[in-house]
Amino acid sequence: MTEHYLKQAVKNLQFLIRLETDYPEDYYDWKTTVIFYVVVHWSRAFIKIRDRKATSISSHSVAKAYLKKLLKPFAYKHYVTLDDLCDTARYEGVYVNEEVWIQDRKDDYGVAKKIMEELKREIGRTIPEVLDPLPPPPDSSSPKAPHP
Repeated sequence: MTEHYLKQAVKNLQFLIRLETDYPEDYYDWKTTVIFYVVVHWSRAFIKIRDRKATSISSHSVAKAYLKKLLKPFAYKHYVTLDDLCDTARYEGVYVNEEVWIQDRKDDYGVAKKIMEELKREIGRTIPEVLDPLPPPPDSSSPKAPHP
């Protein structure tokens, strides 16, 4: 079961790299969201390995409850912060001043990247595959997404 989570994390990381490469100065909200889901999949694999009784992780709140017990306090705090950043990225509309909103999302993305690296190291102590280099993304010759 952990293999599925780790494969999905790799796919999400490949997508993040694609976003960062193709849109270096745009879509910070989506980049933050993708980072969160990379960590979600690493975390679910981590839960399955550390707690054999964890048969169903049916929601983010269930996962958070397990992680609160299984992660070191600093790592759990990082996970909660990343969850909050993702919520802001997905649900907070554009402010009156769009430039401020974009800068805030860019700043949040920078924080999310740092948190992802911290959690990667922490989870990598249990799941060394998390630390492995990424395989190249699938066929990079596919067309870019249209710019809105």
